[in-house]
Amino acid sequence: MRTAVVTGVSSGIGRAVAEQLVAEGWHVFGSVRKPGGDEGLSAGLGGRFTPLVFDVRDAEAVAAAAGQVSQALDGRTLTALVNNAGLANFGPLALQPIADWQAQIDVNLVGTLRVVQAFLPLLGADPARSGQPGRIVNVSSVSGSMTLPFVSGYAASKHGLEALSDAMRSELAIYGIKTIVIQPGPVQTPIWRKVHRPEDGLYAGSDYGALFEAFKSAFIAAGRNAHVPESFAKLIYKALTARNPKSRYARVRGRFLNWTLPSLLPARLLDRLLIEKFGLSDQRYVA
Repeated sequence: MRTAVVTGVSSGIGRAVAEQLVAEGWHVFGSVRKPGGDEGLSAGLGGRFTPLVFDVRDAEAVAAAAGQVSQALDGRTLTALVNNAGLANFGPLALQPIADWQAQIDVNLVGTLRVVQAFLPLLGADPARSGQPGRIVNVSSVSGSMTLPFVSGYAASKHGLEALSDAMRSELAIYGIKTIVIQPGPVQTPIWRKVHRPEDGLYAGSDYGALFEAFKSAFIAAGRNAHVPESFAKLIYKALTARNPKSRYARVRGRFLNWTLPSLLPARLLDRLLIEKFGLSDQRYVA
């Protein structure tokens, strides 16, 4: 039986991936941060789903989960590791608390490496294990290639994840382990319900107050036309099972205007377009 560890299965893409893989006959070990956080996944998926309780920032908990999976595999290799757990805290970089900003780096980037190091022996780095080398899928974002205003911490973490994935693709080749990146555009996940946070009161009345609120409204509007998580679950399944998977798979609504064209524009021109779109022009000299 093929097996996978999927982080962040309580909702969104992670939950959809767990459901997709179990439907395809895999056994899924899915991480949640707190006991009971699988929110009915265990009951719905039955014996082919095993919850793991850990926060990707907790090295001891991650190591314990790797031990739990190792025991269940009984000497066989793990087929796949899907690094999906993520965090997004938006805000103007001039005012955003460093702890708020750094938390995204700790979860989205450092947390991914922590999980990879813990599960690497199970994926084939341990020569004592039997079976084919596993694959790693890192769930990045279009923000790993293009940065919008007010998402600097999230984008920095995803840019870093892209670089980490490039290094993994080359360094882990000695074990036969393939690394694939998924780059989603907007996805219909609970992140849209978390855009307005009590902490945002910090920015009210500042130079960015009204601009940030307008950004959040535009962000929520984009979410109404976003892809459903199940479409990315199918894409991840393809990446895990294709004979020769691509190094990256991107899925974005309005791909040409929202992905291809921005990647081709000169940086200064793209800056100007974003500044105009979000009303970020210099206000000091407006009559």
